[in-house]
Amino acid sequence: MSETGMLGALMPKEPGGARIYGVVVGQVTDNNDPSNLGRVKLKFPWISEDHKTDWVRVMTPMAGKERGFFFLPEVGDEVLVTFHFGDVSQPYVLGALWSKADAPPPAANEGQSGGGERNVNRRVIRSTAGHTITLDDTKGKEKITIVDKGGKNRIEIDSVSDKVTIESNQGIDIKAAGDITIDSKKKVSIKCGSLSVTADEGFSLVAKQGASLTASILDLNGKKGVRLNEDGLVVI
Repeated sequence: MSETGMLGALMPKEPGGARIYGVVVGQVTDNNDPSNLGRVKLKFPWISEDHKTDWVRVMTPMAGKERGFFFLPEVGDEVLVTFHFGDVSQPYVLGALWSKADAPPPAANEGQSGGGERNVNRRVIRSTAGHTITLDDTKGKEKITIVDKGGKNRIEIDSVSDKVTIESNQGIDIKAAGDITIDSKKKVSIKCGSLSVTADEGFSLVAKQGASLTASILDLNGKKGVRLNEDGLVVI
């Protein structure tokens, strides 16, 4: 007898087998599906702590061949379960449940308005480790924030100031097989401890108005030669 069949043996019988019409609360006992189909095993503590289900399919907002919305419940999570035509041998997980013991992410409740009608200003996705994506609709503070578990690396899109901020506690790597273009209608500022620019082929620096290069010691080296061309006055 299968594990889910053992569960059915514990349930009241109806013609055609044990059936539950409606939804029940279950608890995830295993999410390491050997077939990699995004399934989980469950127990129903209100029936028995000992008997577990077979692998149970999990509902998701989108699913298809090698695509979809993959958010698998953790072991120990409470989930809402329904049964195919009430047949307890064919359960489906509809979604996960919060409780006093397992409360929502703290950021989800910050900045919410009070009163009889509550405006949901923040939508939050937070992983087990603590990586967080926050969509903040607070009036006058609208923004999208992505923060890692330590809170030291973040990307913020500020809709109020039309500004994007990227912060890293260590380094930022930008790599491309093709071109990289930085285009600003205003000023570009680079501030760092030291600056190194290496070009395998050519290097061009063009300014339509003025160009200034200042250093305590300035070395200008050319392995084959140095040319200084001018259309006007040169002052040394």
